[in-house]
Amino acid sequence: MNTIGERLKHARKKAGLSQVELAKKAGIKQASISELERGSSRSSGYIVQLANACGVSPEWLASGTESSNRKNWTENSIAPAPPLGGMAPLISWIQAGAFAESVIELNEDTEYYPRPANSSDQTFVLRVVGESMIDEYKPGTLIFVDPERAAVSGDDVIAAMEGTGEATFKRYIEDPGTGKMLKALNATWPNQFIPINGNCRIVGVVVAAMWLK
Repeated sequence: MNTIGERLKHARKKAGLSQVELAKKAGIKQASISELERGSSRSSGYIVQLANACGVSPEWLASGTESSNRKNWTENSIAPAPPLGGMAPLISWIQAGAFAESVIELNEDTEYYPRPANSSDQTFVLRVVGESMIDEYKPGTLIFVDPERAAVSGDDVIAAMEGTGEATFKRYIEDPGTGKMLKALNATWPNQFIPINGNCRIVGVVVAAMWLK
């Protein structure tokens, strides 16, 4: 197995996956896998996702070798992939505001991240911008948003403002005295509290966050 395509095909079959099944688990198009296995493409930006889905190491899949501190993978040592929650796409804030009201277009440049356990297959990822939710969420943090989860008081949510469709990231609060509202965690943020009175819809609940250096 001298090429990435040969190794990918071997690992995929050992894992009992079709090209379509592997594409779904790795979050890429089936045509890309077909091109790799045929040798039409000799590299991929999804080595980690493909390797995880097939239960092999990214290093072996990319180069056919293992570092000395890792177990060498042979035909008999390739194990089934561990259970994964699937992959979640990184989308824009404009797309988040339109979520559930229009089709979200993804392409081969879309970045994917392993979604948290117990999140739905509709989960998507956003990159935090601005400082309304610091210090808990600094700009650049990746947040995983599950639109299938119902919001309860204290959840951090993505909400779409009616009229503009603008997406905003805030904490959802239900208070017997003041009703429902969205709260910015930054105490110095202008308009820290936004009353909910039919002026927005909850797009989804933040179920995890990740910071990449």
